[in-house]
Amino acid sequence: MNRCSSAFWRKPIFILINTVCFLIPAMAQTNVTVSGLVDAEVNSQTSASTGQHTTSINGLSPGPNGGMQSSYLQFAGNEDLGGGMKASFTLGTFFRPGMGSDGRFDGDPLFSRDANVSLSGDFGGVTLGRQISPLYLSTLLFNPFADSFSYSPIIQHTYYAFSAGNVISADSGYSNAISYSTPNFSGLSAKLLYSLSGESGVAGSFSGNLLYFNGPFAATVAYENSTVSGTSNNTYTLGGGYPAGTTQKIAQLGASYDFAPVKLFFQYQNTDTTQTGLASLTLDTFQLGTSIAMGQGNVLASYAKTGGAIDHKTFSVGYDYNLSKSTDIYMAYMNDQATAYAYTLSSVGIGIRKRF
Repeated sequence: MNRCSSAFWRKPIFILINTVCFLIPAMAQTNVTVSGLVDAEVNSQTSASTGQHTTSINGLSPGPNGGMQSSYLQFAGNEDLGGGMKASFTLGTFFRPGMGSDGRFDGDPLFSRDANVSLSGDFGGVTLGRQISPLYLSTLLFNPFADSFSYSPIIQHTYYAFSAGNVISADSGYSNAISYSTPNFSGLSAKLLYSLSGESGVAGSFSGNLLYFNGPFAATVAYENSTVSGTSNNTYTLGGGYPAGTTQKIAQLGASYDFAPVKLFFQYQNTDTTQTGLASLTLDTFQLGTSIAMGQGNVLASYAKTGGAIDHKTFSVGYDYNLSKSTDIYMAYMNDQATAYAYTLSSVGIGIRKRF
């Protein structure tokens, strides 16, 4: 069957596929790739509000998408402009394999992962459009569970919408964004991003990071100053519940060291939230983690604690086994406790992740 045929795809994805298939012949000088990932797990968890036990594929909706990683489909292309210059584009969409639904949750835009175009060269790179937050990039790089919304404790404490109240207002990516990435200077690089609010008199949002990689050692410093706009410009706010005008300042430090076979991770995060008419709320979060090579996989463990006005503790442990370079299977368990919960939340799952 012709995979560019609309009969093969369900809306809205088939529209995207057909459009790309139509345009590719016209872009003879542009290298276009299709890639992605499918992560499906059988997950069993208890509700923090009712204590009831539920089993499903990829968790409860509207809950996390995927076990170890959110499933996505990506189209990307680049063109050599000569003189060291390159033009690139990226279009990325999330989907939920458990239900066959598009997006990370209902109402998520089609290209919520990426929708941008960039120019790069010896000067670095400039990108326009929806793109990953530098703070989020630092968060996922310095914990053993990376960007798992199901099992990464630091992701739970920073981004997960149904957390104990200490999550930030911004999404893991920003819309209406302009960013600049520096060249790599002997392992040191930086990215600065500004998201325009699109509203008169409303400030935009800023996010930036420094990354350093040198052999077994790596470190990061990240900072984000986010304003919740009436249009949810900082995107379909995952943190939920924050009214327009809320500002947040987040500072983060992270480090890792690979002793082979044991790799250690550390993160510290300070979050200051200010809402109109309310006193500011300052919270400190620490995360410790490890990844231990064992057999054809890795044992993963991580613990995060948020203090201050909110007592929130999360512990996760798992084993990720590589069947090949592109396929792995995993088992993971998470225990999540907070004063805001009527019951301790526990989640256990077994899944398959396939990259393509």
